[in-house]
Amino acid sequence: MQIAIDKEGKRTLAYNAKIGDEYLCPICEGSVILRKGSINVAHFAHLSNECTDNWHYDMSEWHYSMQKRFPEEQREFVVKCMGQTHRADILFRNQVIEFQHSPISIE
Repeated sequence: MQIAIDKEGKRTLAYNAKIGDEYLCPICEGSVILRKGSINVAHFAHLSNECTDNWHYDMSEWHYSMQKRFPEEQREFVVKCMGQTHRADILFRNQVIEFQHSPISIE
């Protein structure tokens, strides 16, 4: 995930986050750790593998580049619908946009 919640309750982009600071998942409010190095794009990861958002996926460089085309405040926005909570790729004008760069069935 690219965005987590800092100790002041603000959305923080991994690129701007500081190693050693505390961050929370915007969905489950579980602790996440900043992974910021020279190989992968900076991102947050859960300390445990438990999260109520069951849409777990690794973010490819393509996926990340698509999200970067939108302002930060529209990226990885938490939406609740029909009893489910999910971190949408983009929330733009009350519309959710999900990026998919691999085959997917209609189901």
